[in-house]
Amino acid sequence: MAEKEITVGLFILVRHGQTAGNRDKIYRGRWDLPLDEDGLDQVERAGRALGSLHLDAIYTSPLLRTRQTAEAVARHQAVEPVVEEGLLDIDYGQWTRQPDERIAREQARLYRLWHARPQEVVFPRGEGLAQVRRRVEDMFVRLAPRHATETVALVGHRVSVKMMLLVALGLDDSAFWKVQVDTASLSALRHHDDGWQLLFANETCHLKELGERLRPVDF
Repeated sequence: MAEKEITVGLFILVRHGQTAGNRDKIYRGRWDLPLDEDGLDQVERAGRALGSLHLDAIYTSPLLRTRQTAEAVARHQAVEPVVEEGLLDIDYGQWTRQPDERIAREQARLYRLWHARPQEVVFPRGEGLAQVRRRVEDMFVRLAPRHATETVALVGHRVSVKMMLLVALGLDDSAFWKVQVDTASLSALRHHDDGWQLLFANETCHLKELGERLRPVDF
């Protein structure tokens, strides 16, 4: 009997570059703001870092900051980005456009819960991590077989990239804060017949030359 052929796909997870919201610690979610000047520098470096790979597809969240990031990656590839709703950021609801310092002061109980038991939080007039997980799981079900032997970039946000890592590692939403995902960072997952395998996470070596001028942050 012939051995079953093993199919392996490589998925590169890219978090978008810095925006004013990241820099000033303001909750973004569905707020459709662009990359700032440093963010544009970050994603150009990320695109060059991925230039040695042949990407068969690039998928991006529909928001501007991720589309700008995907375009920077695409400049070094022969494919154009495709919008994928599964990569969309969490809806922070009433927290959107609010500074972290103000939320910590004015919504202290929910703020403490978010940092202690994130799986229990549903943002006022927004959503919780469970909704993000469902989007990511549905996306994986669709894309993994479609790109079973290919290399793909998935350009998302802090929350959607963290959730992709949690799903791949078989971790529940309570582990959200155990995974760090900095701006313009790269992570890699291998998908094969038995599931997902983590190759690396939160790689930022391509940003090191920026030094003290810009430190990637998990916010």
